[in-house]
Formats: sequence, C-alpha cells, structure tokens
Amino acid sequence: LPQFESAGLWGWLAVIAGIFWLLAALGLWALQPWARAAALIIAGFSLFEAALAFIQFPGTGIGFGMALLPAVILWYMNSAEVKAAFGETVVVTEV
Repeated sequence: LPQFESAGLWGWLAVIAGIFWLLAALGLWALQPWARAAALIIAGFSLFEAALAFIQFPGTGIGFGMALLPAVILWYMNSAEVKAAFGETVVVTEV
C-alpha cells in the first residue's frame, strides 16, 4: 500500500508525534507534572526516530536536524529550574 511506503510512514510518524507534542505543550503551559514526563518520553521517541533517519539517510544531515530539537528539549526539561517549576524536589549540593 502506498501510504505505508517509506515517505508515507515518515509522514504518519510526524503527524502522530505532532499531535502528542501539542497535547504535551498544553500541559506544559499549565505546569502540569504529567506534561513534563510526557515531554521527556516524546523527546526520547523523537531521538529514536532521528536515529532511524541517520541510518536511512546517511550523510544527508536529516537525522542530525531531526535530533537537534529533541536533544535541546531533553536538556532543558532536566534543568533544575524546570524541575522546580513542576514541583520536583531539587537536591543542591555545595562544593
């Protein structure tokens, strides 16, 4: 079936990921604790999708481009300020 060929599969994955990102964005805007966890999970799946693109399109930079934003989101969502905003306890050790 044409809709399940390579381009069709990538398109459906992008649509599904976009819907989940929109739902997570609404929850993040409202500072819902579940939304931070959902954003971390979705970013992890997006990094996996980027790894598949590295394999499928070697040397084109598509996988690298797909990995940039999820990597930044994972880094930002794990910062102390964001964890504190979502009510997670942050342990600060003095050096």
